[in-house]
Parts: sequence; structure tokens; C-alpha cells
Amino acid sequence: MDTAATKAWAGTLKALGHPTRLRIVVELLQGTKCVTDIHEILPASQANISQHLAVLRHADLVDCTQEGAQRCYYLTRPDLVQGVVDLLSARERGRSGAKGRTAAGSRSRTLRA
Repeated sequence: MDTAATKAWAGTLKALGHPTRLRIVVELLQGTKCVTDIHEILPASQANISQHLAVLRHADLVDCTQEGAQRCYYLTRPDLVQGVVDLLSARERGRSGAKGRTAAGSRSRTLRA
């Protein structure tokens, strides 16, 4: 496996690896949102949201347009984000249905699927 590719993948996963950033990209799956819109949805300060958006922008997951004094963000790779969300959702659904099974048993079932 190419070292540059694995570093890029790790950077993308790291950018998505924070609960606030995950919530931001899930909201952006619905469409473009300005920082003030995101601030109304998430329990974080505008400054904190802007810092998280900068991380996502650096990872090439989001970009923005300037509308007056407002910056409005959109996903640059919505298919990638949707795929990650789908994988995480499937994992969570599998967990809720796996109560009473051993960890090894549920892991081997997941690998076979």
C-alpha cells in the first residue's frame, strides 16, 4: 500500500474523528450552511465551530463561499462523507442487534457479511 495514500486516508479519518466535526459534516449532508446556522444546531461557540470547520477544510472535506460577512460551508466530498456515515450507522445497527453475542462472534459475522 502506498505510504502517501495511507497518510492521506489517516488525515481524512482524523479530521472526521471528533464528535463535533462528525455532527458538522452530517448537517452539511443536508446542504450548505453558514457558521451561524451550524451554531444554532450545535452546542458549541461560533469560534469553536470555526476551528472545527478549519480542520475539515484543511482535510479537503469542506469548502466555503463568502456571502457578505458570512461564510457558508458545503461538503466537497459528499459521497465520501455519506459512505463513512453509512458505515458507522451500519456498525451501530449491528451492535444493537448483537446483544448477548460474544465480541468475537459478532466480529466474525461482520467480516463474513
